[in-house]
Amino acid sequence: MTSEKASQDKKEAANGGNEQAQLDALRTILYGTLEKRVCDTLRSQQRELVRDNISEALHDREQQDGTIQKVIQPMVARSVENSIASQRTEFINYLYPIVGSLVRKSVSVFISDFIEKTNELIENSFTIKGLKWRVQAWRSGIRFSDYVASQTFLFQIQQVFLIHRETGSLLHTVAANIQHHQDADLISAMLTAISDFVADSFMDGSYEQQLDVIKTEKFTLLLKSTPQIMLVAAYNGNLSPKASQKLQLTLEDIHKIYRSELKNFAGDIAQFKSTDSLLNGCLISEAKSPETQGKKFPIWGTLVFVGIIALISLYAFGWWQTSHIVDKIKQLPKSPGITITQIDTEGWKDIALSVLRDRHAQPISDWLSDIDTSFVSINQDEFISVDIQIVQQKIRQQMVQYPNVNYDASKQALIGSLQRGQRQSLLNNLQTIPGYADLQVDISQLDTIDIKVDLSQSTAVLEQTFVQLIGEISKQQLAFDSGESDIEQSQLSQIALLSARFTDIKRIAKRLNRSASLIIVGASDTSGDSAYNKRLSDIRAQNVKQALVQQGADASTLFAVGIGEISLEGNVKATRKVLFNVIFTDLAQVNNEAEF
Repeated sequence: MTSEKASQDKKEAANGGNEQAQLDALRTILYGTLEKRVCDTLRSQQRELVRDNISEALHDREQQDGTIQKVIQPMVARSVENSIASQRTEFINYLYPIVGSLVRKSVSVFISDFIEKTNELIENSFTIKGLKWRVQAWRSGIRFSDYVASQTFLFQIQQVFLIHRETGSLLHTVAANIQHHQDADLISAMLTAISDFVADSFMDGSYEQQLDVIKTEKFTLLLKSTPQIMLVAAYNGNLSPKASQKLQLTLEDIHKIYRSELKNFAGDIAQFKSTDSLLNGCLISEAKSPETQGKKFPIWGTLVFVGIIALISLYAFGWWQTSHIVDKIKQLPKSPGITITQIDTEGWKDIALSVLRDRHAQPISDWLSDIDTSFVSINQDEFISVDIQIVQQKIRQQMVQYPNVNYDASKQALIGSLQRGQRQSLLNNLQTIPGYADLQVDISQLDTIDIKVDLSQSTAVLEQTFVQLIGEISKQQLAFDSGESDIEQSQLSQIALLSARFTDIKRIAKRLNRSASLIIVGASDTSGDSAYNKRLSDIRAQNVKQALVQQGADASTLFAVGIGEISLEGNVKATRKVLFNVIFTDLAQVNNEAEF
């Protein structure tokens, strides 16, 4: 059964083979040499046939079932993978300069845009326009950077040029205004020349380093380049990064679409008329948004602005008022015994006034009575003034305890009479006033009254006279110059008076059964060596004692002692003195104590 079936199959196969052979023989009989001629004809025209129909065929099949992409994409992917795998080094060498150029160009564009925006921001921050923008931004209630951005990105591209880099030919140009087409060829040639000159002179001449921006008073030219063409946009205002990117993309599209035309360019610009639509897409502009027209009045911003202006005005008024008061103080007439050492303004309304004032001068408040001193702080230091008015006032103060003596300031004279001791005490006190010697006061009209001691008086009267004479001697002082110990001729009358008064004291003391002694105390100032000053004070006391003895005083009752230095601030002259002190003892009391 099986063998029969196999033999039957062999017979059918043989019959099929015979049929195919018969068909081939029939085709040869029918076509003969014509078939060969047709095939040769189709073979010679196959490129033209495929070229004319392949795009439409691929498009139709893709629209029909979408299989073209499914079939071709895997084939292309595998082909690229195999090619890269087998020629990795060559691909790296091919792509490296291209990628490097793209990266450098991208970074260059980014940095250029960034610097341009930063420069614009800085320029607008330190100009009158920038200050105006700050005020307007503040009043509008928005950030300054946002306001600057709204002003910075206000632009309009007026005209676009497409220029062939190598020849400088103007391939095509479009403009927002038809008048801008004038002299387009001349402008194109000039731009190419300028760009090449800058690239050759200041850069390395490569495509990546070319002139990017040319600024004039009326407009700015932005240049975008590829190895074959250059796209130039003439615009007003400040171009935004988005518009700059649009120009760059348009340039890349033109370079890609017209690659072969650019490569084989021989001066025929008619083939670039079709770039009209691409270039017209670059004639863009950006204007202010009208959204802010209906905004509410910025009342809070206005109030703050008015407040700041008010504070500035108040501060300016305070500063003016302070300066005015300082000027008035400086222009005040000089007051005796008051001297300004320093006057400063500290802060808004704070004046620091430092003065020197003699205690006998008028009060500072009276001196500044015509000036508002509510914000004037006064630092007052004392000093000894030698102004004539102050010295005269001090002389009058000394006259208070001498009612019988008057001081005539107009004649610079002392008029009246005093007892001898009082007269000498007054003159000694006047000598201690700084500046008194410069006045050269006349004392010729100051009469001297001598005290007559009457021993016949009662004990009470003698006791009163005894105390008065001791007081007069205690007031006496003899002054010396620095380092001097000799008695001057003018001091002999005072020593004679001292000798006479002490003699009277001894006579009264004898009547009152007392013993009396005169202590003569010498002193010096603190200048020089302390040991020398001690010896100098001793010599002064001894010289005065000797002078008293020569005037008739009992030497046994005179005791001279030097106490050395006396420190007295502000009046060193008052320490170079010889002072006097009377001591007495009741003899009856001494005898009783001895008997006891």
